[in-house]
Amino acid sequence: MENTSSINEYLMWIVIISLTIFFFNYFVKIFPDYKKLFPSVFVVVWICATIITGCFEYFSSSSIYSFSFIGFAGLMAFRLPTTLIIGGITFWIKYNKFQKKSN
Repeated sequence: MENTSSINEYLMWIVIISLTIFFFNYFVKIFPDYKKLFPSVFVVVWICATIITGCFEYFSSSSIYSFSFIGFAGLMAFRLPTTLIIGGITFWIKYNKFQKKSN
């Protein structure tokens, strides 16, 4: 069987970008202020990306460890840098477009 970890990581980038765009469009109607908008979008995207990563781990190894508290916390720590970088860049682009459109 071939190694699909890099394919899964690229797929997670696409998922994080898509989730960031979706939740940005949802939360910008509620919190147009940056100080409330960024944490709202970031936390939801981070949790969703962690759950999807846990599903990838479950289907590849058939182990439910990733759904335990320790396993989920480990997956959250694993997903944090990717979510901050990929989601942060996507958020920054969307927020700049939103600022230009609202001015």
